[in-house]
Amino acid sequence: MFKLALGQICPVTADIKHNLAIFEENVVRARKENAKLIIFPELALSGYSCGDRFFEIAETVPGPSTDHLIEVARKNDIYIIWGMPEKGLDGVLYNSAVMAGPEGYVGTWRKHTLPGHATDQTGPGAFPDRRFFRAGTESPYLLKKLAKSVSWFATIHFSRRSPAY
Repeated sequence: MFKLALGQICPVTADIKHNLAIFEENVVRARKENAKLIIFPELALSGYSCGDRFFEIAETVPGPSTDHLIEVARKNDIYIIWGMPEKGLDGVLYNSAVMAGPEGYVGTWRKHTLPGHATDQTGPGAFPDRRFFRAGTESPYLLKKLAKSVSWFATIHFSRRSPAY
C-alpha cells in the first residue's frame, strides 16, 4: 500500500528558514507513519502573502531550499513536494511545486492558470498571482516512480488538466 501524507502547515510569511524547519518536522512525522510521499501546500516555503518580497526571497530550482530538502528526503527515505516562489530569468518568478526524493531533485511544475488581475493587491477574493508570477507551460509527471499516470497538482478552480503523456 502507498501511504501519502499532507503537510498542511501555516507558514510564517517570508521566513524560509523557519518554514524549512516546519517542513522537516512534518517529514519526520510522516515517515514515522510510513508515508512514502508528503505534499505541502502552494507557496508553503514562503507563505502566500509576501507581496513584493517574493522578488527578494524567490530561489532558483535547484537552489538552497531544494538542496536542503533533498537531504531531508534522503535522510528520511521519502518523496517531498512543496510550493515555492521560483526565480527564473532575471525578474521572472513562477509559482512552482518542486519534488525531491531519496535520489535527489525530481522535477518542477510551474502553475499554469494564475487567478486574479495584474492590479489586484488586497480585498476579498483578490489573488494577485498575475502581479508576481508568470504562468508555466509544461505539465511534467513527476510521480511515475511512485504511481503510474498521476498528475500531482490540480487547480480546483479550473477544469484544465495535464495530458496523460
